[in-house]
Amino acid sequence: MDPKTAETIMNEALPLRSRRYIFSAFENAFEAYRQFMANNLKFFDTDGQTNVNSRILRYAIDRSFIKLNSAPKYPFVSEMRSVNNFKYKVVHIFANNVLMNISKTSKYNKIPDASAYRVKYANNNQDFNQQITIFNTSNGQHFGQEPYYLIITYGVNEDELTHLSLMMPDEDMKKYYHIIDIKNEIVVINTEKEKNKEKKVASIKEELIKKFIKDVDHEKQ
Repeated sequence: MDPKTAETIMNEALPLRSRRYIFSAFENAFEAYRQFMANNLKFFDTDGQTNVNSRILRYAIDRSFIKLNSAPKYPFVSEMRSVNNFKYKVVHIFANNVLMNISKTSKYNKIPDASAYRVKYANNNQDFNQQITIFNTSNGQHFGQEPYYLIITYGVNEDELTHLSLMMPDEDMKKYYHIIDIKNEIVVINTEKEKNKEKKVASIKEELIKKFIKDVDHEKQ
């Protein structure tokens, strides 16, 4: 698949409004995790707890997506599914014609490990492999093409979200066709909104000064 096609598929299936939900789910999970750890520090403030803490955070992230199923206008269907013979479960997030999983990575553009289930799903990212089939979600059975496969990647440093990206891997999980830096785009938008808000507040404040402070000064003269 060429990168332009991948970009189009991702933007059509997951427009900015949908990507905001992804960012929000991670924000909620990280905040819940931080509060939980702070309130239960005596149980987890020991050496060798890094792996345990990572599992707790990952559980919070998975639950954040599952709980959003009941949110108004939530654009996804999220559910836990087994991905191997040991019944290991990961969250599966369906949206339009795409399926998303989540993976922790060291960098925003790093491809996750090519586990068997990821390679199986990524095989659908070949143009010629878009087979017509029946697949199941918690909303029932759907008839159509196997969904394209996307991966939400995130990073952590001292309980803070360092990166949050959405990528479409190739069928071999060796590279990606397209990637969206969700954290950066949301931060830029929020920063711009805050700047516009500050400008509006400053403008209104200036009018208040002109109307009431200057008028009072004029009356005293």
